[in-house]
Amino acid sequence: PKRAVDVRRSLQRAVDIPSHAQPLFDALREARLKLARQQGVPPYVIFHDATLRAMALAQPTHPHDMLNLPGVGQGKLDRYGDAFLTVVREHLNG
Repeated sequence: PKRAVDVRRSLQRAVDIPSHAQPLFDALREARLKLARQQGVPPYVIFHDATLRAMALAQPTHPHDMLNLPGVGQGKLDRYGDAFLTVVREHLNG
């Protein structure tokens, strides 16, 4: 039987994002951590990693684009949309 650690590593590799999206994903995670610390909540309360992965791949630049991402509803868009859209725009503008 596989050990739990091996299974977790396999799952982690399965959801890895393409190398071109990694810098944006990292920047989005940093923004999430900063917001989470400011609000005194765990980072996953802001957005789950899966949402940040989708964001890094889709690179939304408008609020309506974010609503198409998994884990982004109107409430989270209203609360956090501007912060994350800014990160995406800064990344795209280099």
